[in-house]
Amino acid sequence: MASSGLYASSVKEEYSSSSDDEVSSMSDPEVEADRSLVPAHQQTEPCRYYNSRGGCRRGAECLFLHLCKYAMGGMCRKGTRCPLAHPGAPIHPSGDHRGDRSERGQRSQSREGRLSDERAYQWQLNVGQGWVDVANDHIIEAQYSLPNTSSICIFNTPYGRVNIDFKRMRVLEKDIRVRRLDGRKTTWVWFYSSGRGWVSYDRKDSTGKPGPVKSSEIEQQYQQNPKGSLTFHINSDQYEIKFKEKQQVGRRRRRVRRRPEYQQKPSQGSPLGVAAFQNAGVAPAASQSPEWKFEGKSGKWHKFKKEESSVSSADIEAQYQINSTGSMNFTANGKPFMLDFSAMKQMNLTTKQKRAVRRF
Repeated sequence: MASSGLYASSVKEEYSSSSDDEVSSMSDPEVEADRSLVPAHQQTEPCRYYNSRGGCRRGAECLFLHLCKYAMGGMCRKGTRCPLAHPGAPIHPSGDHRGDRSERGQRSQSREGRLSDERAYQWQLNVGQGWVDVANDHIIEAQYSLPNTSSICIFNTPYGRVNIDFKRMRVLEKDIRVRRLDGRKTTWVWFYSSGRGWVSYDRKDSTGKPGPVKSSEIEQQYQQNPKGSLTFHINSDQYEIKFKEKQQVGRRRRRVRRRPEYQQKPSQGSPLGVAAFQNAGVAPAASQSPEWKFEGKSGKWHKFKKEESSVSSADIEAQYQINSTGSMNFTANGKPFMLDFSAMKQMNLTTKQKRAVRRF
């Protein structure tokens, strides 16, 4: 990449056809909450109810420690992902130890959430001290919006190399959590897998006829029941999209993927709050995004359109900002292509035909 100081690489896919311990919960006996009268062994032992699924009902009045019993023994395998408080954790304002069930429910929302302001999205990391915003997260978002990108590896951050797995929404090989907060105006696009890549349900056929179901219809059903399904028909054949399994079943089984339509932030490069990648030194993008076009047979320049291609001009620009001398793969009308930024050419991977591309 140019002089940004940050290097990010994404992984594209190629196509061919410890559970919590359960302790029975019961009402705690009525006892005096004066700790000076409590035996010393109780003041140093973890609460059995706090360490159960039901949680401790006494909260700050409990006479035992609200700490992870495994962490107290130095054997907690979950580390910072543990929903229970560990020794040395901050004290909750109420006087109780951080990590009780009332707060545990809030902290457990590590994968999905919704913004209350006008931001289109916000990526965040948590290294055990709460969620912090990622500055310049349009780089992550641009790759996440591409259905054929399974992960992104970002270098030169305060945490070293950060490898984000989009499919499982987790940071690999590090004790760091990741999440994406969704904006109010996010448009989600649904794709199904084919031998040539990921195809949008919104794609029209060669005659301009739309498919039997749209992404907006799938998303509406998904929002109502993320573990349910949606059924549609093609002629006399019935198909079903199973949300939990991320599959389409019918005459043949296909994988299904849901990704956001890429949106540029009004002021990319300006951290909103404490920035997790504030030392990465990514140069802010221009306020007006350049437009990418390819040359047609008659010499006329054509735009990259979402209804015809798996990428838009904004998608191409985002990848170009990451690596202006690299390349990216995409599909157009169901055919695989590669765009070479250094040569400013796109090549049909089936016919090997090349066409010029231009950044206006």
